[in-house]
Amino acid sequence: MRSIALVVSTYENPAGLESCLLGVLQQSRPPDRVVIADDGSGPATRQLLARYADRLPLEHAWQEDRGFRLAAVRNRALARCREEYVVLIDGDEVPHRHFIRDHAATAAPGRAVLGQRCALLGYDGMVLSREPRVPALLSLFVRGRVLNDSWALDSGLRSRLMGLRKGIRLPRPVLREATLWDTHGGNLAAWRADLLAINGFDERFVGWGGEDWDLADRLMRIGVVPYRLLFQGVCFHLEGRTPKRPNAHNRGLRRAPDKPPRCAQGVDQYPAPG
Repeated sequence: MRSIALVVSTYENPAGLESCLLGVLQQSRPPDRVVIADDGSGPATRQLLARYADRLPLEHAWQEDRGFRLAAVRNRALARCREEYVVLIDGDEVPHRHFIRDHAATAAPGRAVLGQRCALLGYDGMVLSREPRVPALLSLFVRGRVLNDSWALDSGLRSRLMGLRKGIRLPRPVLREATLWDTHGGNLAAWRADLLAINGFDERFVGWGGEDWDLADRLMRIGVVPYRLLFQGVCFHLEGRTPKRPNAHNRGLRRAPDKPPRCAQGVDQYPAPG
C-alpha cells in the first residue's frame, strides 16, 4: 500500500489528544497524513497542534462549535485526505506502536476493518511513550481499570476480561467477518474510494451515536464487507466510557427503510484545500 491517512476526532480534550499524538509519533509505520477532525475546540487545541506541527504531517480540520456534529467534522477531514486508505480513531485513544502497520497489512479490496479498543480507566495517558506492556495491562486489570470499550459502563468481570483480550497484540492477526452491530467509528479503516462512493458520513446525524453504523450499512450496500481485526490494530481508550444508545433522532435515521448508499449531506460539500 502506498499511502495511509489517519483521521483523529477531537473536541476540547487537549490532554487526551496529546496522548494520542505521542502514540502516533511511535508508529513503526507512520501515517502519511494526520488530519485532526476538530468539532469546535478552543485555543488550547490549536496551541497543542502548533507544538507538534514539525513532528507530524498534521492538518487541522476545524468547524464551529454548534453542538455534537461528529459526522460533519469527519467529512471535513476526509475532504483533506488524498491517501488511498483512511484510518479513523478518536482523540482520546493511544494507538499501539504497530497500529498503522497492522491496518496496512490487513487492507484488501472490498473490505473495511474494525480494530480493537481497550478502555483504560484512571490511566494517565500523558506518560505513555508507547502502549502499555502486558504486565502493566495485567496490573490495571487486577485493579479493575481495564474494560471492554464497546459498552464501557459495564464494569463486571466479563467486561474486564474482554477488555484485557482487546488490549493484547499477538504476532498473527485473526480476521472475522463483522456484523453491522460490531461497527464503531473509533477504530475503523476503509478505502478512501469506497468512502467517497457513499459520500462519507451522513450529516443529518447530530448528537452522539449512530453515524458509524449508518456508514457501515451504506458501505455494505455497495459491496464492502466489514471485518473485525482481532489481536492487532489495537487502541487504548483513555477513560473510555460511552453511552449505550444513540439519541432518538439518530436511531430513527439509522432505521430508515430503503436508504440509498450515497447520502445527500456528505463529504462532497467540502472541496479540498487548494
